[in-house]
Amino acid sequence: MDQRRRILVLLELEMFDQVADEARRALRQDPGDTEAHRALAWALWKQTKTAQAESPARTALSLAPASPDAHSTLAMICLDLDKLEEAGAHCEAAIALAPTLPALHTRYGLFCLRVGRWQDALRETEEALRLAPGNVEALIVHANALLWLGRLSEAEESAMALLDSKPNLPDAHHVLGLIYQERDQVDQALASFREALRLDPTNEAHKKALAGAVEAKLPIVGLLWRGSASRSRLLVLIYLGSLLA
Repeated sequence: MDQRRRILVLLELEMFDQVADEARRALRQDPGDTEAHRALAWALWKQTKTAQAESPARTALSLAPASPDAHSTLAMICLDLDKLEEAGAHCEAAIALAPTLPALHTRYGLFCLRVGRWQDALRETEEALRLAPGNVEALIVHANALLWLGRLSEAEESAMALLDSKPNLPDAHHVLGLIYQERDQVDQALASFREALRLDPTNEAHKKALAGAVEAKLPIVGLLWRGSASRSRLLVLIYLGSLLA
């Protein structure tokens, strides 16, 4: 198996530490290898080494300015670094270059959620789902967009579609918990967040969501939190940060 194929396989397997090693090895052989720079950036970012990821991402884009993947990779890194204007510009550039790639619409939808453009987030994820029905990442962002828009029944439908296809997906249980919490169905929210944390025990967003739901069970705290739209939506913002990792 050649080196580029190994990198693609490792990316598919989400073995990001090995992706980084392979990409560095490729760059020692060819410092101008655009895909190796991009793979290194993506692997570092997925390992939450965002500051280190920025340089290879920028190098990849400078080597291939017409690459939608290079724009999209840098967009996600900029979003994580709170360089929001630049993140949006790269999302838009990526879609202009490859409008039929569903992942690009999903990532733009994630950007729109981050900056409070709920309707745009919904539009982008609907386009992603039109291009790739049942796409897991698109359904996650789609459910969150519907939650922010207050369309809870539709958000639940989207979350349940996730669970139907991926019953062991922590994110699906987390999103469902957020929807239950918005409805003040605290017991159901607790159950969903516990399941998310059971499936992904180290995820900080799941831990914070579960802690918030436990607090909401306490009589005094519950009275303060119930009916507050900011409660579950604050958790959404925490959760969206975890989606970037």
